[in-house]
Amino acid sequence: MDVLIGADRELKAGGLCAGEGFWILERIQKDLIERVYTAGSFESRVRGLGIPPDRIQVCTKHEMSRIAGFDFHRGVITLTRRPPVQDLAASDFTSGRYLVLADIADPDNAGSLVRSAAAFGLDGVAVTPGSADLYSRKAIRTSMAQVFRLKIFSIEGPEAAKRLRHHGIPLVAAAVGPGCISLEQAVSSLPSRSSWVLALGNEGRGLSKDWLDAADVRVTVPMADGVDSLNVGVAGGILLYELSRIPAL
Repeated sequence: MDVLIGADRELKAGGLCAGEGFWILERIQKDLIERVYTAGSFESRVRGLGIPPDRIQVCTKHEMSRIAGFDFHRGVITLTRRPPVQDLAASDFTSGRYLVLADIADPDNAGSLVRSAAAFGLDGVAVTPGSADLYSRKAIRTSMAQVFRLKIFSIEGPEAAKRLRHHGIPLVAAAVGPGCISLEQAVSSLPSRSSWVLALGNEGRGLSKDWLDAADVRVTVPMADGVDSLNVGVAGGILLYELSRIPAL
């Protein structure tokens, strides 16, 4: 019986990741799948996805918990190769809409933002080295496996973001305080620019000064008096929705 250690760190070292649940399996590219562990109740549905039979292992409930390392597995565990991650600033593109997660440390927030990015039709998500692993179990689960459907990039910091300007792509920074404009102003300030990069900062500190200085536009979500901030996943979803309304060229 194969046993998954249960730690994302060990899986990452081997170029692998794990997802829990049948709906996660449905969204993963079949050529990335190494092994599917399934409870008998899901066997027919798993086999119906066209996965090679030698990659499917039917397990008892006890075996599933043992493989997962804990009881929470929703009846299906998929062991998957990690897709390649490219350098956003060095990538060959001339347009597009991208989300940058600048030191977003919580995997639930990171996964939620990836899910929103997919929902609003973005071309990719870039993460700094200080951000959560988008291929951790928690981030995969929170993103509803959209991390496998979007292009994932790496970006080192605001200096790399500045190079995006060579492609004519403006950088929009989410922030609060002086120098920020409203959502409506941000959308109207880019009326004929269908391409943009939205940068979101750390849950506690926000974007660093370097990121803010590199931005073409600083945008904030208006809030009632007495509320100083929104959860970054909520704020990011609102900003992505509004920016996605800019007409494509």
